[in-house]
This record gives sequence, C-alpha cells and structure tokens, in this order.
Amino acid sequence: MFLAKGSGPRPMTIRWTIVQGLYSPEVEDHLPRGRALGLYYPLDVFEQLFCDLHVNAEFVTVARFVNRSTVEWEDTELSSVALRRVAVPRPY
Repeated sequence: MFLAKGSGPRPMTIRWTIVQGLYSPEVEDHLPRGRALGLYYPLDVFEQLFCDLHVNAEFVTVARFVNRSTVEWEDTELSSVALRRVAVPRPY
C-alpha cells in the first residue's frame, strides 16, 4: 500500500450497507456490532439512524453514500438563548 509522506493509513470506509449488514432488531445487539466497525455514536443517535430508519427507503437513498468513518460526534450544552436559534425539523 502506498502512503504519502507523513500520512498514516486511511480509515476503513463504513457505508450504510456495511452497518445494515450487521443489523439486529435489538439495539443492544446492534450497537456493539457498530462500535466494532468504528462507529462511536451516542446510543440515542445510533438507535434513530440505524434502527428506527432501517426500513425507510427515502433515508436509505440519501444515507447509503455517507462514509460513516469520517463522522465525529461532539456533545455540546446550549443555553436557552442558543436553543432558540436551533432549527428542529418537525414532521407534522
């Protein structure tokens, strides 16, 4: 494998199909399988993305090309003023 000078090996590409190939209806089973791939999502986010949307064809069409190995999560506390500026899409 050729690496540019000063660079390390690239992380494995983690696509939707790889994560869904490990799917289990129980999030407690599916989460450790995802973490073994290198997905370090908070439990509630992981459950929404990879369990609740498992059969949503529209979401799969968009999400299947995202390389999950490049996604990083960061928890941030927001003040009530900052929360007023956050837009939350509402499905109703």
